Amino acid sequence: MTIRQFNEMIQRHYIEKDIYPSSKESYPLMKYDEEYFGDEKQVRKIKFLSVGLNPSLTYPAKEELDKIMRQTSNNRVKSLTDYQSKLKYSEQIKYFKQIDNFFTEISGKNTTFKANVFHYDFCQLRQTESKEIKPTIRRNYSILLEHFFKIIDITQPKIIFILNGFLSSLLIEKGCFVQNEPDKDDGCYFFKGKEVLCKVVLSNQLSGGATSKVHRKFLIWHSKKLISNVSGD
Repeated sequence: MTIRQFNEMIQRHYIEKDIYPSSKESYPLMKYDEEYFGDEKQVRKIKFLSVGLNPSLTYPAKEELDKIMRQTSNNRVKSLTDYQSKLKYSEQIKYFKQIDNFFTEISGKNTTFKANVFHYDFCQLRQTESKEIKPTIRRNYSILLEHFFKIIDITQPKIIFILNGFLSSLLIEKGCFVQNEPDKDDGCYFFKGKEVLCKVVLSNQLSGGATSKVHRKFLIWHSKKLISNVSGD
């Protein structure tokens, strides 16, 4: 499956399942870069998947999205992914700056986030208030997990970092892992059916004070141990 097909599937499923109200008043769902996976070299460089809960919808984001939605439909996906790329890399918001810093610390390279990490949101609805999005995620957990596993199959990461406390707890609660305790050898988790493919690290969100300095130090120490077993570039 290509990323374009993945984006189309997400849009279709969200409308069919009544997750996304496809009205003119609704902001577009998160889209993923359809050009990125046209280059096999880029695909092979993916080592890590960082996972958040859902994309936020701040006032500056609303202004940018309003401009994009006035464009013709043929240009919207490219404009959306270009805007999201800007927030991740060139004009980083605090959320992505913290993730970038984290991957720099654990890898020792300041290029890791852009070159080797694919960032994915478990739910593609744009909403800043977590209390508003959590019930939606619980109601639609099965289809969202199906999409998540599909992106894992596409990106083939070595390690997945779940960077949200609610999502980490939900995946344990739903019995997604081989066991609901960290593996005694690696200290990480393994998704059922994907044990050979990737390791999973569970954490809180890195920004907004959700992760204490003490927990962050342990997370970095643990992550360094895990990535030491990941092959080089």
